[in-house]
Amino acid sequence: MSKVSAVLYEDRIEYRDSEDQELVIDSEGASPMELLLMAVAGCSGLTLESLLERDGYTPDKVKLTVRGIISDKAPRRYTEINVDYDIVCEGLDTNTLEKYLKITERVCPVVQSLNATVHLTYTLNQQTYQ
Repeated sequence: MSKVSAVLYEDRIEYRDSEDQELVIDSEGASPMELLLMAVAGCSGLTLESLLERDGYTPDKVKLTVRGIISDKAPRRYTEINVDYDIVCEGLDTNTLEKYLKITERVCPVVQSLNATVHLTYTLNQQTYQ
């Protein structure tokens, strides 16, 4: 199971992952919704790069820009997410790259989590609620 912790201090949040690496976000940094888009970019990019390298390709450039549209009405959530890829990889044409992108979408765990219904529970003072 993956695990992160978050501690809130006035105008900042300190996150720690299971390896005890820290990420601090203050009132001027990325919002939690932007962090979700960053997770999509990171997972998609690393997944794509791994697939390409597995098949013997070394991309010269992989740049992702992720945009999300947030609903105006409650619940405020992303209703659309677009991943714009800018890829330079010798020996690959657009059709082949498109096939890799479709595989990436299918196997990226972050994207699949967004496409699925996720069962959420929470624990308050050692009591679990659903």
